[in-house]
Amino acid sequence: MKEGRDEIKPRKWLITIIIIISILIAGFLSYKAVIGVKELINKEIKKEEAQKKEYEEKQKQIEDEINRQKQEQEQKQKEQQKKLAADRFNSSLELRKGSQVSFSLKYLIDDIVTSNKKNPDKLITVIFESTTTTNPEEIQNLKSKLEEWHYYEVLLDYDSDGYVNRIKINY
Repeated sequence: MKEGRDEIKPRKWLITIIIIISILIAGFLSYKAVIGVKELINKEIKKEEAQKKEYEEKQKQIEDEINRQKQEQEQKQKEQQKKLAADRFNSSLELRKGSQVSFSLKYLIDDIVTSNKKNPDKLITVIFESTTTTNPEEIQNLKSKLEEWHYYEVLLDYDSDGYVNRIKINY
C-alpha cells in the first residue's frame, strides 16, 4: 500500500501545482480584464469630457455671437433714435428752407424762438443782415425787419449730431 500512496502523493503535488497555476492564471486574466475595463472606462470618460468641452466651447461661441448681434442691434437702435430725434427737431425748420416769402418766414422765426426757449442745449443761431443771435427776443424782433411780400433765401447748417444749429436768411 505504501507503493500506491507514493504514487498518489506526486499526483497530489501535481494537482496542487496545476490548481495554483490555474488560480494564478485566473487571477492574472481577471487583473487584465479589470485593467482593460478601467482603460475602456477612462477612454469613455475622456471622450465624454472632450465632447463636453467641445459643447461648452460651441455654446460659448453661440452666446458670444448672440451678444455681439445684440450689441450691434442696440447700437443701431441708438443711432436710429438719435437720427429720429434730430429729424423731429429739424422737421419744422426744414419745411421752410430755400426760397420763402416774408409771411412764411415769420412762422419760421416763431418756430426758432420756441425751439430756443424749449431746448437751451440745442440753440439755433440766426443770421440776418448784420444780426447774429441765439437770443429769443432778438430773433423775435427780426420779424419787424422783414419786408412784406419779398422772397428770402433760407439756408440751414447742421451740427455733428445732425441738428439744425444755424439758419442764415438772405434777401
